[in-house]
Parts: sequence; structure tokens; C-alpha cells
Amino acid sequence: MMLRTMPSRRQFMLIVLFFLCILFMLIYHGQRNLKPNETTTDNEGETNYSPGERQISRKQRLKEYCNTHTYDKSPTPEDLHMLAVDDEQKFIYCVISKVFMFVREPLHRMVSAYKNKFLQIPGYTKDIRKEIVKEFRPESYDPDGKNFVSFPEFIQYFSDNKTRNQHWRQYEKICHPCVIGYDFIGHYETLTEDAPLLLKMAGIKESAKFPPIHKSTSTAQVVNYYSNVSVDVIKRIGELYRSDFEMFGYEYLGPIKQLLNVD
Repeated sequence: MMLRTMPSRRQFMLIVLFFLCILFMLIYHGQRNLKPNETTTDNEGETNYSPGERQISRKQRLKEYCNTHTYDKSPTPEDLHMLAVDDEQKFIYCVISKVFMFVREPLHRMVSAYKNKFLQIPGYTKDIRKEIVKEFRPESYDPDGKNFVSFPEFIQYFSDNKTRNQHWRQYEKICHPCVIGYDFIGHYETLTEDAPLLLKMAGIKESAKFPPIHKSTSTAQVVNYYSNVSVDVIKRIGELYRSDFEMFGYEYLGPIKQLLNVD
């Protein structure tokens, strides 16, 4: 497989620190609209695990998933463009604007992607917004306008099997976890506990610390966003991201089951 290479240990450690800092900054800035008692979804069965135990559990769950599901066993170089390898330190990691392989609960991830890429920096999705408006509201399309897209439109558009941006593409199609034997699987929801272990594995001194943080998009916010999405569309999205739920131990459609009237 053809993967991008990293030249030195020093550069590798700097990259680890840089991307972790960026990730923490994104979380910090995402909290400003949170109320003190709001939380995000935790991972099934990991509440009382230590960081090391979480890694064992996550890798075992992924192994079981891969042993019981079909997947692309021969990804092309184009499929692997988000992977990078450090031959010297024997590290492989998946670059999803974050270091190594960090994953997030799928429904929270979609809300976060919409808020960031469609509302906070809309220039990033200029072309995508044009396509969505032309499909759902052609009479409102303005080739030179902002072409605002609502969250229900965003979700409905990508509830079909369309090409996805890396910020909301399924992890299975970005990181190929059944093909690449990852030594570290981080979860956004347990980042404050996972980060020290990652730094240790990368050979970075224990003196490198990150300040305590709170979670960003809360479950209450996720429920609010999806409350305007039809049940059929939610179910289609759920099926398209089912592998992400199952691979990484997230309850299927867990945050919004109350909207679906299911147990």
C-alpha cells in the first residue's frame, strides 16, 4: 500500500502535539453555547474503564466487527490518501484533521460538521450548498448568493449514498480500520483520558499536559437539530453510518431514539 511518509521522530512528535492542540481548541470553542449540566453521549460499556482498558476493548470490538462483516480488503492508493506512516517510529495514523485515529459518535459528528462547515465557515461548503439548494429548492438558487442550507436539508441530501466530504464521510471509508491494524483508537468523548496515553505512546514527555475541558455539542443540542428531520431520513442516515456505530461501540441512533419512539 502506498502511504505518505513522515521523516523524523521530532517532526512526528510535533505533529502529534499540533493536532491534539487543534482538537482541544475546537472542543473549547464548541462549548460556548453549552449549559453547565449538558453532556455528550458516552461509549457503550466504557464508563468505568481506564484508558488502557478502553484501548483493549475498542480494538477487540473492531476485530469482532471485521471478522463478521464484509469490507474492502484492497483499498486503492486514492482510498488511502488520508493515511500517513512514520517508518522510523513504526506509526500509522489516519488524518481526519486529527491525529491518529480519533472517532466520534456519528450523529454528534454530523451536527458538529454542519455547525462548523455550513454556519461558522460557510465558504468551505460553497459548492456543496449550491448543489443542495438546486436539488431541494431550485427556485431559491442564486449562483452568486449564499444559498443557505438548513440542517434537515443537509441530512436529507447525504441520506442518499452520495460522495461525502472527509469531515462527514464514514470512518470505514476514510481510515479502513479493518485493513490497517491500528494500535490506538481514540474517542472524541474520552479525549481528556485518551490524549495522555497517546502522548506516551508517541514518546512525548509526561510534562506535556492539556488543560481540563468540557465536551462540545451536547446530546440535547443533537436532539434539537434532529427533531426537524423526518424519521425516514434519520433511519437512512443511520443505515449509512451503521458501521461507524458498530465498529466503535456507539449505541445505534442512541442520542435520538426518543424521536423515533423505539427502545
